[in-house]
Formats: sequence, C-alpha cells, structure tokens
Amino acid sequence: MTHKNLYITGIVFHNAGTFSLNKDITVTVDNPSMVLINRITGIISVSDPSTKLPFLNITVKDGYPGNTSTRPVNLPTDPYAGTSVRLEGMIQKMKSDKQ
Repeated sequence: MTHKNLYITGIVFHNAGTFSLNKDITVTVDNPSMVLINRITGIISVSDPSTKLPFLNITVKDGYPGNTSTRPVNLPTDPYAGTSVRLEGMIQKMKSDKQ
C-alpha cells in the first residue's frame, strides 16, 4: 500500500520474498515481515508481527548506481517483540516540496 501524498509505502511479506515498489526500488527479505518505507526521509522500518523471529536480512536496491545494500536486522525480543526497527541510509532521500 502506498500513500502517494506522503510517499510512504507499507509492504507485508507473508513469506520470504521480493517486492518492486517501482522501477527503481526493490525490497527483498529472507523471513516474513512488515516493511515501511518513507521515501522523503529515507527511513525504512522493519518488524516481525509474529514476534517469533530473532533476526532477518533485508536487501534494498534503490535505483541509484551501486546503491544496493543488505543488512542483518536484530529484531526486538520480549517485552518489545513485534515493534519496529528503524534503518537509515539504505535508500536515498527523495526531494520533495514538503521539505
């Protein structure tokens, strides 16, 4: 789901997989998860709604030459299991008139 005015996209991965947001941005995860991408701030938030995973790997390709990055994400445990982890620097910030 994408909110076109806020440039925020939410992706639910029921399994490991890849999702192409557009011709430039592709997200790949190795476990079921939820991913929220804010293209204006360049921040990606990742969570495990099942609250069972200790970690996952995320790969993001954002269309800029050479800008593909993979990160291991240590997910929160009790009592914070299921909450999101913020990742910065995986995508370029988008220029917007909102800034």
